Amino acid sequence: MSDLSQGLTTGSRVAVRSRIDPPPQAGPRLTDTVGELIALDADSLVIRTRTGDVTLRRDLVTAAKVIPPRPVRRGAPHRAVGIDDLERAMVNAHPPLARAPLGGWLLRAADGFTARANSALPVGDPGLPLSDAVSAVQSWYRERGLRPAVMLPLPAGGAVGDDPLGALLLGQGWEVAPRVHVLTADSRSALAAVAGHASPVQEWPVRRLEGISDAWLDVAELSRPVQPRSAAVAVLGGPSDQLVLAVEDAGAIVAVARAPHHDAMTGLYSVATVPTHRRRGLARALTAHVAADADRRGVRILHLQAEATNAPALALYRSLGFEVHHDYVHLGEGATG
Repeated sequence: MSDLSQGLTTGSRVAVRSRIDPPPQAGPRLTDTVGELIALDADSLVIRTRTGDVTLRRDLVTAAKVIPPRPVRRGAPHRAVGIDDLERAMVNAHPPLARAPLGGWLLRAADGFTARANSALPVGDPGLPLSDAVSAVQSWYRERGLRPAVMLPLPAGGAVGDDPLGALLLGQGWEVAPRVHVLTADSRSALAAVAGHASPVQEWPVRRLEGISDAWLDVAELSRPVQPRSAAVAVLGGPSDQLVLAVEDAGAIVAVARAPHHDAMTGLYSVATVPTHRRRGLARALTAHVAADADRRGVRILHLQAEATNAPALALYRSLGFEVHHDYVHLGEGATG
C-alpha cells in the first residue's frame, strides 16, 4: 500500500477502494470510502465520512486518490466547490511558516511575506464568541511581531459590512485592503480557449525549473514584493507538488509562474512578465502550460487570484474561461486598535 498512499495528506478529501475482510461468499468484494482523511500511519487510514469515522487497514487498500472538495451546489466542478472548502485548500498553495487552529479558523504567519500567509482565515466556527475570537487573533499576531490581520472571504460582490465578522472589525476601526477576486476554470475549457485564440503561444516555450531561484524571484517581484527573500523562498517554494515555470529569451528569464497542485486542484500564481515582453502572449503561454499539465493529471479545477482593479489580468483570464468564484479582503488592525 505504500505506493498507493503517496500524495495523501491529512485534511484532504479522498476516495479509497479496499477489499472486504473477510470476503463475502457472494456479491462485491471491494468497497469505496469517501471523505476527509484525518489520520494516516503505517497500518491504517482513518476517513471522516458523512456518516462517521471509518478506519481502513492499509494492507486491504487497492486504490486511493485525492479528490476535490464535496460540491455544495450544482454546476461544473470549478463552480460547485464551496467558498470555505476552496479557501481551506488554497492554504496549501501559500503554505505559512507557522500555523495554529482557532476552532475552525486558521492562524497563519510567514515573517510578513504575503498578506495571505500572515492573516487569520476565518472559515468555520472559532469555538468562541466573535469578539473573543478577534482578541485571540490579536494576541497571536502581536506575539509574533505582526500586525493582526484577517482574510475575509466574501461572495462575489459581497459587502464587508454584511458579514458579521466584517461588521465587527469595521466597527473596531480595522482597515480594509483592496478587494481580490478568486477565479476558477475548467482545465479543458482553458485549453480550448487558448487554442482558439489568435495569440501564437507556441512561440514561447515554457521551461520547468528545479526550484525558486534569485533570477526567478527578480521577475516575480515585478508583480508584487518578495521580501524578506528567505520567507519568500520558503512560502513560494513550500508546496510539495508544484511546477516552477519560466519563459526565457536570449538566455534571460522574461516571464515566470508557479502552479501548486493540491487537493485535486491546480493553482496559477506568481505570474509576472518583464516590461519589454508584455503583451506578447507570455502569460497566455504559461497559463496554457499549467492547464495542459492539470489535464494530464486528470485535474479539472484551476484557480487563481487577481486584484479587482487589475483590469488587464482579469481580461486575460476571462478570455481563457476563468470566472469569479468569490472575493476576499484583508482587514488589518487600525493604528488605534
